[in-house]
Amino acid sequence: MSTTFAVREPASALAWPLVARHAELEGALAALQDRRMRGWVAAGPPGVGKTRLAEEVLGAAAKHGYRTARVTASRSSSQLPFGSVAHLLPAEARGVEDPVTVFDVVLRSVREQVSARGGSRSVVLVDDLHLLDGTSATMILRLLDEGLVFLLATVRSSEPVDEAVSALWRGDGVRRVDLGDLPRRAVQTLMHLSLRGPVDAGAADDVWETSRGNPLYVRELVLGALDSGALQQVGGAWRLVAPLSPTPRLVEVVAARLDAVPDAGRRALELLAVAEPVSLDDLLAASARPGSDPLEVMQCLEALERAGTVRSFLDGRRTTVRLAHPLYGEVLRAQLPELARRRAGLVLSGRVKAYGARRYEDPLRIATMQLDATGTADTELLVRGARLARHGYDLLRVARLARAALAQQDRLDARLLLGEALYELGEFDEAEQVLDAALDATTDDVALVRVASVRTALELTGRNRPPEALRVVQQAASRARTEPALHALRALEALVLGFAGRAADAVALADAVVGDGTPSRAAMVASWARATGLTLLGRAEIAVDAARRGFAMHEALPEVLAVYHVSVHLSAESFALQECGRLAEALEVAERGYALATRDRSPWVRTRLARMAGRAAVLAGQPRTAVRWYVEGLSVARAHGHDAARKMLLDQKALAHALLGELDEAERALAESAGIEVSAVVYPEHCLGQAWTLAGRGHLGAAHRVLEEGAARAASAGDVSSERRLLHDRARLGEAGAVADRLEELRRPDGGPLADAYALHARALRDGDPTSLAEVAASFERLGCTLLAAEAWTSVAAALRRRGSAREGARAAVTAKALVERCEGAVTPALRAVDAVVPLTRREREVASLAATGLSSKDVADRLVLSVRTVDNHLQAVYAKLGVSSRADLARALRPGGGG
Repeated sequence: MSTTFAVREPASALAWPLVARHAELEGALAALQDRRMRGWVAAGPPGVGKTRLAEEVLGAAAKHGYRTARVTASRSSSQLPFGSVAHLLPAEARGVEDPVTVFDVVLRSVREQVSARGGSRSVVLVDDLHLLDGTSATMILRLLDEGLVFLLATVRSSEPVDEAVSALWRGDGVRRVDLGDLPRRAVQTLMHLSLRGPVDAGAADDVWETSRGNPLYVRELVLGALDSGALQQVGGAWRLVAPLSPTPRLVEVVAARLDAVPDAGRRALELLAVAEPVSLDDLLAASARPGSDPLEVMQCLEALERAGTVRSFLDGRRTTVRLAHPLYGEVLRAQLPELARRRAGLVLSGRVKAYGARRYEDPLRIATMQLDATGTADTELLVRGARLARHGYDLLRVARLARAALAQQDRLDARLLLGEALYELGEFDEAEQVLDAALDATTDDVALVRVASVRTALELTGRNRPPEALRVVQQAASRARTEPALHALRALEALVLGFAGRAADAVALADAVVGDGTPSRAAMVASWARATGLTLLGRAEIAVDAARRGFAMHEALPEVLAVYHVSVHLSAESFALQECGRLAEALEVAERGYALATRDRSPWVRTRLARMAGRAAVLAGQPRTAVRWYVEGLSVARAHGHDAARKMLLDQKALAHALLGELDEAERALAESAGIEVSAVVYPEHCLGQAWTLAGRGHLGAAHRVLEEGAARAASAGDVSSERRLLHDRARLGEAGAVADRLEELRRPDGGPLADAYALHARALRDGDPTSLAEVAASFERLGCTLLAAEAWTSVAAALRRRGSAREGARAAVTAKALVERCEGAVTPALRAVDAVVPLTRREREVASLAATGLSSKDVADRLVLSVRTVDNHLQAVYAKLGVSSRADLARALRPGGGG
């Protein structure tokens, strides 16, 4: 091969990155470097990324100095001898008709090339190897046999292959890799990298569900959503604001696969597109034309299943068929005329009704098909269908079916279904009207409790109005006539009290409801309230068990509980685990709950779990990870009108930015939070973002006042968890002496090791004892609190140096630096090298921090209400202690790692 081989450059920064294929890439390169291996073949269905992966391997081979060539086989070239490789043939072989002569010329030419390169073989990529013509395949096989060429190839699964071609990958010398579709997480990663920003988990899930992870389909769906405006950045995260729709190119790709199906099979596909899954008997009967042979349809279906277009499975004793990919249904429905869709729905719904609609999902299928076909359906059927849709968290369909039922008959159950769907969809005003009408119409205690539960959730988690939620519960209790109803309403009241900041009252009432722990809806709700309340009261270790019991009871319920999603218990568990200091476990639980809530489209719970995941990340010293979680939660909160959740997420996002030194971003988040008017946010930790932003700007006095006021609010509410954290942050910012005794008072046997570490840290900082500080630093490391451990080791270094132990201090500083490097760029006052070299007084630290930002002495004096002379005196003392002579030197000395 005397021609210059084409070399594929690696994908540019604008190209879609290679995701979840790195193991295969490394395996191909390892095979290339192994002289015993002759080739590597990637097999899989269309669009799975075979060519992309092979091109990455080819590009890597070129970078390693291999000579490379590219061959693209096609149906047209397969009809001609050497048709696929004609562009690579040496000049003396072109036009020669005798294949043997061509083989000899090519072999001689390639031998000379390999010899000139010291025996380094060439790498040839054959894309769509199954379409390679026989003579080209024979020639490449000879090159492989002589060790002159390494074969890279792609093969489409289930395609017929010529014997000469299949010989290329037979034997141990060629490694075949079968590629599958991308998993959910990989699709989210691919979208994140391609769009250059966080992607809402719901949007990534929608893309995965529609594409099933086929990389080509993912790409086309995302591009189509961008072009149509369906995919937009909301609050810093990409999310879908309209349904996905395939691009024209994707429609062509899918349609080309479906258009070749014979008429009998096409009719079956159209029926499946309208109402999949369909039983095999119904499909055969509805697809066959009058007088035709059903065997013809059966043979078509068998061929479609072999081709991967449809799938069949056994459902009880019934064989059921469905389309193999969601996009097939999208394309088929788009091509099907409206009247044909309606007719198909009526035919299939009629057959299912004729069987008595015995299967669990049949009422939902019939109601939907009849509504699509005629605009109406039996009222009872619509309500049953809406209830089934609610079990599947298909909220849009719940609302549609319930509205259709109410248009025909004013029914309490339809109102309840519509009200809770509207609440979940963020339509709070309409939900309130529907639910209030339902409350007025209730005549029995069972309905009263169900409607009151949703109406309470609307006020509690939707609008964040605990007093209004409590009013709803109490009014419902005044109407209840049975003990089970009162029991359920007490559980609801306990939940409201917890949200209102009355943790002790919530736990006392929840304890009475839980009683002996017998599983029930009331006990499940009370367990959630109890777990959260216990954590707030500082009893985190007991709270973990309570949350897990609540989750187990919830999962055991025979049907979906209105509004409160099962993952609320995982939120409570994550919170308790954080306060126990089990941070890695807490983050894993929050992520698991978030995935469940995303799957079931439960927006408020998603915002809560995103907040819990971000909180765990902050405590673990991962502020950049926390920002990503808060952006995710904010995207959901904005989309669904959850203003209280948005406010809390913004406050915590400000904290994460402040810890990263991104003070402008922190202040933007705080400004947006200040502009959100909600009636109540009972959450003392919300002040952390403001406090740390002030500290970052050098306003330590103001930061301490904010934290002091927040801790006082927490103490008055009995919120031990928040009080401990706020007091400990005061210690981190230089006020250990003021808080050490109170933190010691807040320790309790069931509080967990993190509470103990907080108290011991404050005491060690107050006493300046390097031995105690080292013990606390080691405790923080064991708990996974990397940033707190880094701060503690920095304090150890400072204490040792003050005592003249420079060598030991240097070792502690090295440990601190190693931990800081794991904290995603965190910057805090406790990490500043000035404290690791020589102690400054609190006032000196305040003056130094402000001066380091570039403020003049007069500006510093105005901020701190001091005279200019006093400021200058403090600065001279700081300069002398630090061995610096200017504000620029001071700024460098105050940076983490500055001053050595």
